[in-house]
Amino acid sequence: MMKKAIYCAVMAAALVSAPTGVYADGFKLQPGKYELNGLMKMPMMPNGMPVNNTQCITEEQTQMNAEDIAKQMSAGEDCSIDGLTLTDSKMNFKFACSGGEMGQVNGTYDINFTKTTYSIDGKFTAASMGMTMEMQANAKRVGDC
Repeated sequence: MMKKAIYCAVMAAALVSAPTGVYADGFKLQPGKYELNGLMKMPMMPNGMPVNNTQCITEEQTQMNAEDIAKQMSAGEDCSIDGLTLTDSKMNFKFACSGGEMGQVNGTYDINFTKTTYSIDGKFTAASMGMTMEMQANAKRVGDC
């Protein structure tokens, strides 16, 4: 069970890829190197597991639309996106994925943006394990790629 829980945590952390793209009325994240720091919480790890990542966001990636970003962030097999809302500085959506090793996974993302930062608040439930995980992360542009 612990091995599956760790796998579950790693997969959930992988869901937190940088939201890159056009958000509304031409508002978009500036291309460059971004540093993401966050914490994944789950029942077996109440103090959380750090999630740290560095990603180069290219000009091409900033051209993605909101629906493509939501699909990228759900990153599972057979995923559907629901309730996608978008303003000039926020994006929210629900997702449901099936077919992967974790079975049915349902979740939500709330993302806040500026041109050089973003924050992610996510919640995921793996039905087959009866486990809910939470993810909070902040990213900032740290330079050019």
